[in-house]
Amino acid sequence: MLGTTLVSAASERRRSSNAAPSPSVPVAVAPSGSFDAFLLIVERNIFNPNRVGRTRATAEEKPLRVDEIALVGTMEFEQRHLAFFDSPDAAYRKALGVGESVADFKVQSIAADRVELLQGDKPVTVKLAHQLRRTEGGEWSVRALPSAAPVAPSAAGGLVAVRPAEATPEPEIPADASEVLKRLMKNREKQLK
Repeated sequence: MLGTTLVSAASERRRSSNAAPSPSVPVAVAPSGSFDAFLLIVERNIFNPNRVGRTRATAEEKPLRVDEIALVGTMEFEQRHLAFFDSPDAAYRKALGVGESVADFKVQSIAADRVELLQGDKPVTVKLAHQLRRTEGGEWSVRALPSAAPVAPSAAGGLVAVRPAEATPEPEIPADASEVLKRLMKNREKQLK
């Protein structure tokens, strides 16, 4: 109805003026009654409680894979020497004798505190509590295990982990501490001695 009123008002103006009608006369069009015309409002409704902000598509960087093979022990059993390897990857978790392989390495010899490996024609020595490590696409390197206890040979011929005596420093009592805190800290010092 509104559209017809606007069209008729425009035509009356043309009749009333003696000027020639302009070739581009704006004509009001009535909106369509379908839901598609209002879909934009529904999609971008700022009052929608489930609305989430726009995010830019970013390429997530995949972390590089790290392979680790740790020498955790050796053993001599009925004239056979074994080296025990541990790894987060089950394929590298093995007990090997001389001549057997793990990853790119072949076991050459096993001693009480080390294993001699051969990578191709390159000899590699791995001590107890050390590991072979490589990042994806890189070379293998030997390094100490993080937080590993030092190892010493025992009288029986095996190896024993040696832990250094842990000296706990005495906590200092702050000068501005309350009497209750001072008493509690002194009691704790007595318990530790």
